[in-house]
Amino acid sequence: MEELTEKPGIIEAAQRVLRELLKSPRFKASVKVVLNSIDPESSPQLVRTFLWEDVDIFLDLLGVFPELINAFILGFKELVIQLRNFPPEILAGFISQIMENVDGQALGQFLGELTRTFKQLKEMEDSPIPEAFFSLKGRMGEGLEEFSKEVYRPAIRSLLSTQRREG
Repeated sequence: MEELTEKPGIIEAAQRVLRELLKSPRFKASVKVVLNSIDPESSPQLVRTFLWEDVDIFLDLLGVFPELINAFILGFKELVIQLRNFPPEILAGFISQIMENVDGQALGQFLGELTRTFKQLKEMEDSPIPEAFFSLKGRMGEGLEEFSKEVYRPAIRSLLSTQRREG
C-alpha cells in the first residue's frame, strides 16, 4: 500500500474549523465540559446500539474502518512526535499517569477477544486472513525499520529487563 497522502476531506475540514473555533474562549470551555463527561463504561452499550439498531449503517462504518484506523494511527503518530517538544520530566509524568489510568484488564480482555476472533477466522478454509496479516506485518516492519537500531530494540530490551527485575 502506498504511503497515505494528504487530501481534502472531512478531517482536513474539521482541522480548519477547529483552528477557528479554538480562538473562542466559549468553545474551549464547552470542550472542557465534554471532556469531563467522558464515560468509558458506556462504550459497550454504544457499540451494541450502533450494531443492532441499524446494521446497514454499521456495515457502512465497517467499510470505512481502514480509513478510521489510519486516521487514528496518523493522528497518534503526530501526537507522539509533537510530545517530544515537552520537557522530559513533564512528559514522563504525563505518560505514567496515562498508563496508571488505562484499564489494563479491559485492554487484556480486548486483546484476548481479538486473538480468539483472529484464530477462528484464520482457521477457516481459504481464509484471506493469513495473507492479509503477513502483508500488514511486512508494512509494519518497513515502518519500524528506521527506528529498530536506535529506538525500538533498545526500548524492548529495557522493558524486558524491567519485567525481569520486577518478576
